[in-house]
Order: sequence, then structure tokens, then C-alpha cells
Amino acid sequence: MSSFILPHVCFSLKDSLESGQVFNYVECGTNTWKVYKINGMFTVEAENDDIVIEYPSLGEIQPDDFENFFDVDSNYKDIILSLVKRDKVFYRIVAYLMAVDSFKHIHILKQSPWEACINSILLQHTDLRTAHMFVLKLVMFLGNNTHFPTYEELKDVNEKFYKILGFGFRSEYMRDLCRKWPNLVGSLIKAKRTDTLVRLLMSITGIGPKTAEYIALYGYNKLDAFPVDAYVQETYLRLYGINGIANIMEDAKHRFGDYAGIAQQYIKAYGVLNTQFQPVKI
Repeated sequence: MSSFILPHVCFSLKDSLESGQVFNYVECGTNTWKVYKINGMFTVEAENDDIVIEYPSLGEIQPDDFENFFDVDSNYKDIILSLVKRDKVFYRIVAYLMAVDSFKHIHILKQSPWEACINSILLQHTDLRTAHMFVLKLVMFLGNNTHFPTYEELKDVNEKFYKILGFGFRSEYMRDLCRKWPNLVGSLIKAKRTDTLVRLLMSITGIGPKTAEYIALYGYNKLDAFPVDAYVQETYLRLYGINGIANIMEDAKHRFGDYAGIAQQYIKAYGVLNTQFQPVKI
């Protein structure tokens, strides 16, 4: 095994991993997690302000992958500062979160497009815990418990197998993703505009506007994307008086511009910590 250290990080590893961005991880000790990527698995541990990573010496995964996944090169401090100057309500959100002793900044976790598609499809109409269980089943049965299963490993899997795993109606979505992926992947990579990317993603059965925005943000690093889950929807209604997923997306993209996706992380965190409701499954 080899080791790699990300020193003096200013974000919460736990809150970033457990924020609903990814489900291809498992907690394996105090402040320690295993993360499964399509090119391998690594163990990550939070030690004070450092992140210590262990990974197979002879595997495909390399230190650059960690820096990219945890988005360590982006200046979140300046981004958040620009957003609080832009919006008074968002200033209140950040002020509240900064007053919570356990809260540190949340980073966007950069997944591969394939991982983001699978994670988002298996989140359809369920809660985070169930989606997490679905993804770990894929890792166990099709990724040999060593990596996130690739397109090549899933392309010939039938709906019956997914239904045995408990995916239900999502089984059809998984099959359609695999059927369309080879012809779609090139166009998705070439899509420069987020709205173009979202439209292409919605050609896959089961992927609607909310799911497409999720994939655009986490799989293609389109920071102007704004996925709306139950926490975001309820919090946005309380703080901004705007209801309906389409209306919220439109307002957020106008309000927060190129960094709407980063604002979304803080709005959601505020909703989780300062909630007066039980989120519904959407």
C-alpha cells in the first residue's frame, strides 16, 4: 500500500462524503472511510486538519485522482465570499453554519460521469440510506468489493438481476442507461452548456430535470447546476418564498450564477441542521 496526505484541508471530509453527493463509500472506523471508484478503491482518514489516504501501490488510482475527487484546488473561501456579498439571505445561511461548532466547509466531490449517473439513478424516489445500500450492492456483486463497477461490467446485466438486488423500477433505468451510454457519452462530454448537457441526459429513461442537474454538477463539474432535493426544496421555500422544483432552479441559477451548485451545498446543510420538517422522498 502507498500513502498520500492532503495537508491542512479546510473542509469536512465526513460532511462532504455524507451529504448525498456520492454513495460509493463505506465507513470503516472513526473518521475513516473506504471509497470505491471505477479505477480502484482507497481508504481515507481525517486526522486533525489533514486527510490521509492509503491506496494500492500497483493499482490504477493515483494521487492526482484524490486531489481531483476532493476538489482541493478550488478556492471555496473566495467563492463563498462572493456569494454572501451577492445575496443577503445566503449570508444568513453561511453565518448560521459557521456558528455551528461541528460545521466545516463542504466540497463538491468530483465523480466520473458514469459514477454520477449510477448514484443519481439509484437515489430515485428513495432516501440516502437506501441509495447507499443499492450502490454498495453493485460494488459487492459486480465490482468484486474492490471498485465501482464499470460500464463493461454492467452492460450485459439484465433487469431481473437488478430486481433481485431490490432496485425495483430503477432496474429499467439501469438497463436503459447501459443501452444508450455508448452512443451518448461522446455528446455528453462535448456539451459545453449545462442546459445542453441536461437535455441530453434526460433522453435516458428515469432521468428528469432534478436528476440531470445532479449528474451535471457532480459528474461534469457544471457548477451552475442546481439539483433540488427535499431539503433544498423545503429550505428554499422557507427562506426565499419560492416553491416548485423548476421555479427554484430558475431562481437559484439567476441568484447565484456560475456557483449555484456550491450555494446548493450550503442551503441543503442549513436545511439539515436547522430543519423543522421531515423531508419527503422525491
